[in-house]
Amino acid sequence: MSFTYERRYRGKIQAVLLDWAGTTMDYGCMAPTVVFVEVFKRQGVPITVAEARAPMGAHKRVHIKRITELEPVSRRWQERHGQKPTEADVDRMFAEFVPIQLACLSDYSELIPGTLEAVAAMRRRGIKIGSSVGVESLDGVFYFSHMSFVDRAQLFWRRAGAGGEKVASITKSLEDIRATGYCTSIGDLRREVHAVGVPMRRNVDGEIVTFNCGVPMFILKKGQLEDDIGPRLVAMVRNIEASLGMH
Repeated sequence: MSFTYERRYRGKIQAVLLDWAGTTMDYGCMAPTVVFVEVFKRQGVPITVAEARAPMGAHKRVHIKRITELEPVSRRWQERHGQKPTEADVDRMFAEFVPIQLACLSDYSELIPGTLEAVAAMRRRGIKIGSSVGVESLDGVFYFSHMSFVDRAQLFWRRAGAGGEKVASITKSLEDIRATGYCTSIGDLRREVHAVGVPMRRNVDGEIVTFNCGVPMFILKKGQLEDDIGPRLVAMVRNIEASLGMH
């Protein structure tokens, strides 16, 4: 006779981690779907919404590759280009994906009906709420930006006393937030990832929420973070604030 030992948690729910697209905003997760359709359209190969959604949940490059492996899509690609899609084709479409998605991001930033009520219900039950973000190093900057002068000074002092070499860069980020509404991270968490982020303080409980967009550096054009992605992300957050009645 064999035995198994299994531990189970039987207490109350302690915390909930929420995804964004399709869970709290962008009902139906339409933003990435329309972008996949557009990316293939630019290659002269139309795909259906069902085909665009088929690999949903995979990394975007993997997602694109899996679409090319669908039999109907592969057949249409060969009819258009005379050969099966290659890794170079996948890389090219992946490089186009992020800029196209950023261009339409603010059009799909409305909260899903019931989100606020669900969050309020969880808070009444004492459940902690979190969300997964792309580049965590920006989060601390946003918290700094909403601290009082005294609290910020004390934290900076502790950082400096512990050898906090990033105090100067944090100070610059705070200045950027005040001037533009966003700040950038150039390889702070991962060398190959650059990012831009926008902070938002909820007017209900004062909680700070951060919105980040991380992009592989090899597909970025010079100045794209500051001139394009940053302003677009700010516009998206302002849209969310408006939907929450924060303006």
